[in-house]
Amino acid sequence: MAFAIVGAVAAIVGAVVAAYDTYESGQQQQAASEYNKKVARNQAQAARDAASIQEEAVRDRDRRLLARQRAEVGASGYTAEGSPLSVMLDSAQEAELEALRVRYGGAAQAAGAQSDAQLQSFYGKNASRAGTIGAGTTLLTGAAQAAGAYGRTRQQPSSSSGATISGV
Repeated sequence: MAFAIVGAVAAIVGAVVAAYDTYESGQQQQAASEYNKKVARNQAQAARDAASIQEEAVRDRDRRLLARQRAEVGASGYTAEGSPLSVMLDSAQEAELEALRVRYGGAAQAAGAQSDAQLQSFYGKNASRAGTIGAGTTLLTGAAQAAGAYGRTRQQPSSSSGATISGV
């Protein structure tokens, strides 16, 4: 009988330790996912910032190019009509398109990183939930096994039941 109680207690203690380990594992996975989410959000912001800086650099470079074109047209004696005007307009349009491509590239990188952040958040919530459910399952399974083991030992007849030796 004492062995049955010790066995049941050991089973319960084992289940509690295993449940805690499962729960902690889920919490650690959630913490790692939260960290990854923050990293991804920082990457998204860095992509936006880098694109903004690059866009401004492209616009600045193109302003200087257009100013140089105007100066060359003026110095050449031509008027800013006809072909020179057409070239300057084409240059201005191409410059704006390049700046917009830079902005779009940064926005696309930021969107990708932001999606990763949302995915990490999802992973973290699922890991936490799985750890909690796993811990509960482990506790219930351990308690059921302990109760079953204890019940089986109580149903077995005791070997020291006062049996007599016959024929002596």
